Amino acid sequence: MLPHILTGTLLVFLFALLEFGVPDLLRVRVYTVEIFIQFSAFYDPVGAVRLAMPLLAITMGAVALQVCLMRGRRYLCFSARPAGGYRHRLGWGQLPALAFTSIVLAASVLLPLSALVLQARLVPDVPATLAAAGQTLLFSIATAAAAASP
Repeated sequence: MLPHILTGTLLVFLFALLEFGVPDLLRVRVYTVEIFIQFSAFYDPVGAVRLAMPLLAITMGAVALQVCLMRGRRYLCFSARPAGGYRHRLGWGQLPALAFTSIVLAASVLLPLSALVLQARLVPDVPATLAAAGQTLLFSIATAAAAASP
């Protein structure tokens, strides 16, 4: 039962933290609305990327925590066989298939992320960005945590 509660809590937390449609409609200032305003009203994509980096760090931390807590546990398994009843063994192709999928996954995550970091020149401006948007970030985290609490 605990794996399902942890996974559901993580999903609700991330959805509540990253959602900006309802708060924007209700005119509540949350962190994601600040990012959207920076991008759409001020036409500053570099500033929007800088503002979005703490959300990326929080999301990656939450997922890493969930993976750490779930180590060795199963989410759901009714049988040992896959749904179709047949499991294809790769044999000697297992290592090349793993390498290929790892490269594709790493490239699809790391290339866009590194391009954003390089474009935004993030390293020197992170403290100033966090200081400017700290209150809305804390409000967003508190709201997401309250929504995700069981």
